[in-house]
Amino acid sequence: MASKEKRTQPITVAGEVKMTYFERLHPWCIIKLLPNCQRIVVARFRRRRDADDHFRVLQRFVKEFTFVIVFDIPPKPTLPKE
Repeated sequence: MASKEKRTQPITVAGEVKMTYFERLHPWCIIKLLPNCQRIVVARFRRRRDADDHFRVLQRFVKEFTFVIVFDIPPKPTLPKE
C-alpha cells in the first residue's frame, strides 16, 4: 500500500505541481471535505460509474463526513513570460 501512496503524490517541477501518471489515468476522485476548506482525496477511478458506486457505499457507511466526486484534469501547461 505504501508504494501506491508514493505513486499518487504530486510532483513539483520548478515550483509547479504536476500530476503523476497514475493520477492522469484516474481522473475521477472522491474527496472527503474537512473543516477550514481542507480536503483529502479518498480514492481515484478511471470511470465515473466506479466513482459513483464507491461514493454510494461511503455515504451509506460513513455518515459523519461529507464526500464529493470531482473530475480532476491536469493543469494546462503555462508558457514562460518574456
